[in-house]
Amino acid sequence: TTARSLFECLAMGKPVITTNMGEVSEILRDGEHALIVEPEKGEVAAAIVKLIRDRKLQDKLGKNAQKLMRTEYSVQKIARRTVQVYDHVLNGQQA
Repeated sequence: TTARSLFECLAMGKPVITTNMGEVSEILRDGEHALIVEPEKGEVAAAIVKLIRDRKLQDKLGKNAQKLMRTEYSVQKIARRTVQVYDHVLNGQQA
């Protein structure tokens, strides 16, 4: 899926250009983890040119995104959150 591809690129430390689809704005910060643009061709093209011309921005976005994925979306953290949800649901049913 598109979201999976996005997360894979972020985890690999690749600079990402994305639109504000789904929960993107809740997960990523524009200019810190990715470039978030409106889906118009002009904005996407401008973001591509911006990244091509700015190697420091490429590195910054890639490193920040990779760090975010490692700290907030690691397998261990996702598993822990999943267990918490199950615990909450099961405890709610027992009440």
